Amino acid sequence: MAMRKQARITSKGQVTVPHEIRRLLGVRKGDALVFESDRRGVRVRPARSRSPFAKFRGIGNPGVPSGRKGLGRWIRRLRDAGFKKTYGEYLSGPGPKLGRELSSPPK
Repeated sequence: MAMRKQARITSKGQVTVPHEIRRLLGVRKGDALVFESDRRGVRVRPARSRSPFAKFRGIGNPGVPSGRKGLGRWIRRLRDAGFKKTYGEYLSGPGPKLGRELSSPPK
């Protein structure tokens, strides 16, 4: 759904961005806007120098790395630790035990 709003330019070249447009763009007092022009017209977008999620970085669980690769390594370590804890006696016993013994946790 297209939204159409008007604004006036002051003698100083200032424009008041309508509330609905500010909300749609996710900008507040003091935020910067970028005006981009091409053959199709002029677009306005928020000027973001960093990710809008950057403020949440680091508030997760301590010891859990950020990023896709770091999180994948962390999950693999958890799985390996759980596997060793669950099947450790089977892995440390005499000779390899393969097959049915490893398909379900020991009771």
